[in-house]
Parts: sequence; C-alpha cells; structure tokens
Amino acid sequence: MSHQFSEKRNKEVEKSRLRAAVFNEPAILVNLGSLYQPSMDAASLHEITRSLLKVNGKRAKKTRLVCAVYQGFIKEVYVVTCWLKPHFWSSYEFEGEAAPEELREKYVGRSVSSYWGWASRAPLKFAVYVSKGKERRS
Repeated sequence: MSHQFSEKRNKEVEKSRLRAAVFNEPAILVNLGSLYQPSMDAASLHEITRSLLKVNGKRAKKTRLVCAVYQGFIKEVYVVTCWLKPHFWSSYEFEGEAAPEELREKYVGRSVSSYWGWASRAPLKFAVYVSKGKERRS
C-alpha cells in the first residue's frame, strides 16, 4: 500500500468517526473483505453476506439486523425475517430483505471501523447497541 493511499484512507477513517453508526437494537456486522466488488448487484451482495454469516442460533435469534460491511463502512442493511439452520453446518443463516429506506438512511455509509482493530480478521462482530439508556451487546 502506498504511503499516499494509506494517508488518504486514514483521513477517511478519521472523518467517518464523526459519522459512526449508533445502533438502537441488536445487529450483526459481516465483514465482506475481498469478496466485495463495487460493481456487484443487490442479489449478489445479499448472498455473499448470508454465506459469510456463521453464527450460533441462540445469539442469532435475538438479532433483527444484519449489516454488510466493507473497509469499515456499512454497504447494506438487511432485516431478518427468520433464521434457518442448514443441514450441513452447525451455524445459522438468515432469510431477509434489504431494510426499509428509513433504516438504510440511518446506517448505510456509516462507519463501524471501531469494531475491528488493526489487522483484525474476524468475519463478523456483534454490535453494541443502546437500549433504555444502557449499552448492551447483541
């Protein structure tokens, strides 16, 4: 990575902290990594997000939102309609659709970079959310 590029990226991350996502309900953040392509269509983005999500059922069933994340920014938000347990995995996957415009405006483009430390490779994180004035874990 060139010095100029990394300096530009650092400025973007610093600026984005002013626009950090604040969750009011449980959410799962899925890091898309190198699978994300800016040119991908909505169906592909949805399928990749579902395929990367490997989560235990007890925690999953408490969660209504799943966010597709690339380079610390939310690219899409999905509302979970149900959780399914595939036959060959011990984890769950979600059925759902893109969130309504109200939720998309609230989260898409917002930063969640604070959830991933430098060089973190974890594919997913459970968002901390605020409920009744207290911080809670998803």
